[in-house]
Amino acid sequence: MTLMTLVTLSPAASPTPTTIPQLLVDQAETLGSRTALTAADGTAVSYAELAASVDRLVTTLEARGVGRSSRLAVVLPNGFDVAVGLLAASSAAVA
Repeated sequence: MTLMTLVTLSPAASPTPTTIPQLLVDQAETLGSRTALTAADGTAVSYAELAASVDRLVTTLEARGVGRSSRLAVVLPNGFDVAVGLLAASSAAVA
């Protein structure tokens, strides 16, 4: 059973190898209002909303000292918060 689907990234998002956090930033700039995630119940979030949520959490994590060498566990019920948490953890790790 799929609880959430990540909508396919556009092929032109990044012509060179990059990080997942950078791909999200690129997609938010290019496809801002398009759907990025859709939950099983049909609830959707746009690339711009997803990127903003990730950015807010990254700011919080970095303010608490999370960085490249930090260990971080993401323990949440299935939903958008898991995607935001994992993307924020990887963003904080590459900062």
